[in-house]
Amino acid sequence: MEAPVARDVARRHPGRMEANGVFPQAPGPKALKLGPAWVVTVSDGVSRKKRKDVSGDVLSRGLKEMGFDVRRRFVVPDEKADIQNVVRRAAAEKNSLLVLTGGTGLGPRDVTPEAVEEICDRMVPGLGEALRSSGASRTPMSWLSRSAVGLYGNMLVAALPGSPRAVEEGLAVLGPLLPHALDIARGGGHGD
Repeated sequence: MEAPVARDVARRHPGRMEANGVFPQAPGPKALKLGPAWVVTVSDGVSRKKRKDVSGDVLSRGLKEMGFDVRRRFVVPDEKADIQNVVRRAAAEKNSLLVLTGGTGLGPRDVTPEAVEEICDRMVPGLGEALRSSGASRTPMSWLSRSAVGLYGNMLVAALPGSPRAVEEGLAVLGPLLPHALDIARGGGHGD
């Protein structure tokens, strides 16, 4: 359960970091209804059923707690075409958000950022930077992550690392920012 102070900061200053560099948690599902979302695990091992999809479980649960209606979950291998096909399908079904977990490292099969960058209309580099910066307060290895966030039409596409802990930390960073980002992506009051 979040502290009243963090909740108050989040309410008065959505998306603002606290002094220790950590974003306050987003309000729970009773406070916000953020729309439909898909969860995609990008992993050769999980797609071949050699490993369990723990990160997908954490991601799905976390998005539901934030107020998203997680309608579908997919597992795809580390292949650009498979990643891009699921992005297209999610957009065609009018999702607000698609979050991928996995394939953001430096390995030869890690192609998720390239797939996201190639298919998205516009990138949101500040969110990738925020994910790395927040993670770096816990481990310098965070700087090696290639997390990426972009817009495909008005659907936000976010690529998080594949570890369950990185997913939890990534959601903590994105949570306060997503309501405003999605509102603006849908043509909300910004710039009127």
